[in-house]
Amino acid sequence: MSMKKLLVLLITLSVVVLAGTLVFAEGATHVSNPIDVNGTPVDIKGYNIGNHNYFKLRDLAESLKGTEKHFQVEWDEENQRVNLTLDQDYEPDGTEDENWQPSENPTAVKGTAEIWLNGEPVEIEAYVVDDYNYVKLRDIASLVDFAVNYYHETHSVSFLTDLTYADSQDFYPEQPDDPDPPDNPDDPDPPDDPDPGTDVVTDPSGLYQTQEINYYSKYFTNLVDGYRIMVQRTMGVDMQFSEFRTVLENDELTLEIYNQPISGASDYASYINYGNKFINDGSTYRRLYSGYMTFGGKSSYVLEWSRAKLSKVPGDKNYYACVDVKVSNSKVLTFFFKSTKPFDTAGTKSYISIMNTLKWVNKTAAAVNTKTQWLENNHWNSETKKFYNDYFGGYKLTWGIFEPMAPFSFINLKNKEAKLDYTFPFLLYYTNINTDLPKLQTVLQNAADEKRTVELTLQTPGQSSGNMLMDCLDGKHDTFLHQYAAIVANSKKPVLFRLCNEMNGDWCPYSAYHTSKDTKLFVAFYKYVYEIFREEGALPNTIWVFNPNERAFPNYTWNHALSYYPGDEYVDVIGLTGYNTGSYYSGETWRSFKKIYDAFYWQYDAWFSQPFMITEFACSNYGGDKAAWVRDMFLQIPNYSRIKVAIWWDGRDLDSKGNIARSYFIDDNPAAVAVFREFLQRYK
Repeated sequence: MSMKKLLVLLITLSVVVLAGTLVFAEGATHVSNPIDVNGTPVDIKGYNIGNHNYFKLRDLAESLKGTEKHFQVEWDEENQRVNLTLDQDYEPDGTEDENWQPSENPTAVKGTAEIWLNGEPVEIEAYVVDDYNYVKLRDIASLVDFAVNYYHETHSVSFLTDLTYADSQDFYPEQPDDPDPPDNPDDPDPPDDPDPGTDVVTDPSGLYQTQEINYYSKYFTNLVDGYRIMVQRTMGVDMQFSEFRTVLENDELTLEIYNQPISGASDYASYINYGNKFINDGSTYRRLYSGYMTFGGKSSYVLEWSRAKLSKVPGDKNYYACVDVKVSNSKVLTFFFKSTKPFDTAGTKSYISIMNTLKWVNKTAAAVNTKTQWLENNHWNSETKKFYNDYFGGYKLTWGIFEPMAPFSFINLKNKEAKLDYTFPFLLYYTNINTDLPKLQTVLQNAADEKRTVELTLQTPGQSSGNMLMDCLDGKHDTFLHQYAAIVANSKKPVLFRLCNEMNGDWCPYSAYHTSKDTKLFVAFYKYVYEIFREEGALPNTIWVFNPNERAFPNYTWNHALSYYPGDEYVDVIGLTGYNTGSYYSGETWRSFKKIYDAFYWQYDAWFSQPFMITEFACSNYGGDKAAWVRDMFLQIPNYSRIKVAIWWDGRDLDSKGNIARSYFIDDNPAAVAVFREFLQRYK
């Protein structure tokens, strides 16, 4: 016997012998239930004894590391007992047998282990199997106080550490009941149920079919992704971006269905875990339950939650459920439900009723994305129309710059412009909800005095609790937003207005990554600010710039740039952003201008009809030849004729120690300055 196993055996036998005499032995079977901790699958080996699950204390402690209910397990040699300490991460002591495998024909011997919790003795039901001690899961859950949910349909178990043991539930599969007739039906005389085998209607696009079943329900068949579900008859269908998303919607319920490529079980687990981290924000979201179920014969992860209603969002759908169906090792279909009211209806969950109808069908259509339409902005005054036509309607390219002090102060900028022998017509300026508004007024006036145009960016910053974007949609920053819009209106001059740029990046607090995957909250915020600009008279001189990041982080289809698109009437210019970050950090690579812009320029060319601008870009001074990069950039950019304005970001990023990790300054490299000076003369 190895020394490691001997130490474990001593702990095991001590626990049992100190408890008194052995009571009896009985059979045990291996626990094969899928288990997750807050949605993350874990591998815990255990036994089912007497219809209850038993696990090693150390395995349970390991699975809860890093959660709100973490605890330490230690053997007290002096007192011959096991000590549990709450609010401490489990640290292995070297006695674990990492190669342990459950016995094929186990026998369990019952005893009561002497275990102390935070210095006090507790009673826990325990068994010894193959020289190891196993404790009853629900005893530990009760002591540590986390919820244990059991899903009978899939025989899966969830540990929920943001809930208490009293919140534990058993979920049984339920069949939907027939709904009661509506109180105020659209049709006062509902027709008889049609023959469900008739009236299949194929949409002119050829992407989907519908078939009315009765007054309440219809089948929806997606011919691109190959499935059929039964939904409410009143739900409209939007497959505008069928390459990655389908939307079914009425006033009470929205169902967004996302086609997500994966590459195996690890990607599936990461997709669930990373995409659902928002649920840990207990101040904003209330987890209702989570766990695994089976729909369409496929294992599916289910998460349901809610948040407070937002007063500025008409018909706010603040009840959520997300069902991630693992179709195969290469594909997940995410069914994302949003409702104006709780999902509990007639003794079941309404979204479960829909998912229970999931069937697979043949794929007979190819995905398409409908290109957006450029609409002439009828709100503009004559000066703004002329400005837009001059800079975005022709074939020329104009340059701009972000210099941190400009246009509040022009001292640094003019020194740089003297080196380059070029005056930048466009200046990028950042603001957020906490901006000093008199300073903004000065900035816009200074720019006008210098005959410069501001690319004005407004962002909602992070905060210690909650989310500022949602606070805005609850009316908490109305005064600021109205004053901000009034300053823009009073400036009289054309302004390129960029609201919450790079929204598909998880570093942005206004990204859907931080708002429970709900991109429609960003859309609602965009439209809300637009209406405030209307009320304050700012629309006549405001040009609206929609600006996702070059790549989505996370790169999931629910976080797709087009999911944030507010609509054709709200977008005048499409912003492009992509940096050569250099190779300061591990995993980064030096990328040419073409490498950065070629693929996503042509992708945007297929998606959007509005003119483009590079709202910010730059090349680092670390990892390659910056001067050669800049020269190549000037040679390549004419190939992208829809780019009308390009703005260099003259700044730097610092690492965690305060060192410059990425130097993007336009004048930090003498050879690069010479290249800028040479080529910018062509744009005077």
